[in-house]
Amino acid sequence: MALVYQVRDQKALTGTFLPVRLEFSQKNDKFRLLCFRKVDMQPFTLNLAKILDVELGDLMVRELPEHGMEAVVVRCHVVNHRNAVDRALIHFADYKKKAFRTERENVFELEIYCPRGDLTELVIQILSFGPMMQVLAPDSVVGEMKWRLGKQLDLQN
Repeated sequence: MALVYQVRDQKALTGTFLPVRLEFSQKNDKFRLLCFRKVDMQPFTLNLAKILDVELGDLMVRELPEHGMEAVVVRCHVVNHRNAVDRALIHFADYKKKAFRTERENVFELEIYCPRGDLTELVIQILSFGPMMQVLAPDSVVGEMKWRLGKQLDLQN
């Protein structure tokens, strides 16, 4: 099927995609389409609400590889002020995660294993913790956090 998909800043992703399955995220209350881009068989996870246009193509009988939603490990420091660590562990209960004590008093390291398609939602959730949570890695998520915080500052000025 040929899709036009809205990405950030009014840009559109277009192409022919081969659907694998449709999933519903109870946490985000959203449907997502797991599919492969026909040209290079790259896996994509698309939010159904952001699909702008669909045209069905010819029926294809083709074996598709398993669509493993690639997990990204997001490393954070959480300051245990007002039970922030407990709140973070409960808040991110839907994700696979690991928590470690650090050498700094009242600071814990949290590794969150997030499907690549859910990174934007994870960034928004992390931002809700304010200064109690600092993203350390990967650089792409740190950059996304800085970009979103910069946009918020621009709105205030």
